[in-house]
Amino acid sequence: MEYRQISSFDGNLLLIMSILAVYTVALLVQRRKPKTAERLGLKLEGGVLIFRTEKFNDTIRGFASKHLRAVKLFGDLSAFAGFALMVYGLYFFHANLLSFFSEPEAASPVSPIVPGLNVGVDVLPYFLLAVFLAIVPHELAHALTASAEGIPLKSTGLFLAVVFPGGFAEIDEEHLEKAGLKTKLRVLSSGSVANILTFLFLLLLALLLVQPLGVRVTGTLPGYPAEGVLKPGDVILSVNGVRAPTLEDFSRLMAKHRPGDTVTLTILRNSVKLNVSITLAPRPENSSRGFLGIQIQQSVSNEDVYNIVSWGLIVTSSVAVINMLPIVPLDGGRIFRAIVEKLLGQSKARTVTVATTAYTIFLVALNIFLSTNIYGLLRFP
Repeated sequence: MEYRQISSFDGNLLLIMSILAVYTVALLVQRRKPKTAERLGLKLEGGVLIFRTEKFNDTIRGFASKHLRAVKLFGDLSAFAGFALMVYGLYFFHANLLSFFSEPEAASPVSPIVPGLNVGVDVLPYFLLAVFLAIVPHELAHALTASAEGIPLKSTGLFLAVVFPGGFAEIDEEHLEKAGLKTKLRVLSSGSVANILTFLFLLLLALLLVQPLGVRVTGTLPGYPAEGVLKPGDVILSVNGVRAPTLEDFSRLMAKHRPGDTVTLTILRNSVKLNVSITLAPRPENSSRGFLGIQIQQSVSNEDVYNIVSWGLIVTSSVAVINMLPIVPLDGGRIFRAIVEKLLGQSKARTVTVATTAYTIFLVALNIFLSTNIYGLLRFP
């Protein structure tokens, strides 16, 4: 475990040094060679490093023109899927809020993801890669559907906001505002649908490349049976001879046992298989169930791929749903405003959109507040 911690530290130090080097070079070029920076489309502004170019505009327009029918079909499907994501997002946050009041243990924890606050240093590179995987397909989908709809594309590029990497497609917003409702639905919904497609691709990747091996012990609770018997890094392979490759399997097997039962765990410690027997204590919140007193996480065959995929799944699905909520200036908010304008006119649409945005923000914030009160701020180690 010591080697792993040092290796992780070195990797993150390399990441930080690389980012500092990129910022330093960009600042020097912008200060000493302003014409070169302008020619390259390089700009450092307010801590955000932007690389903007028009070179890919023709490529994107050409692809959209060549595959016009397919891109328009994607846009039509996106319009329906985007509306479904909006409905699902609203349903989830309302249903989850009711669960917090009626059955708190059944409520899903809702937490912002903030590097340095609840994202551990060890997983920061995976999180940043996941952000990149969410943003780039999202923006590319906007650019393709906009081009297919005849909306001018001003530029494309990459950015680095301190440690957050990403990409963007700068669409002519004035042209988009004047476009019809169907065009707006196609263009604005396509980004979140691209996130869902990325999510499905990553899920397939996980099924093909990652296999569950068992349950990894990350710590033991003082005063409970596992203390001094199990160690951080141990991987539990089976319970009383029955394999437990996943967290769900392990929980299901342990749920059958009562306080005072002795269980035999087959564990993997430093590549050596061992059998250990532990007599269970009562579970603190339910004295009728047995309790080892351990903290656990999933152990898998390829941890790097697993970390990349798992973070990718979290970020892409979150962006897809949150982005389609009726909150201006998110895409969902802009779609909601366009629909209300079509139904009620522009003057009434402004009032309805502002009220809906405020209500939805309050709904999400209340979920986060209640989740934090019950579970604490979720940590991503």
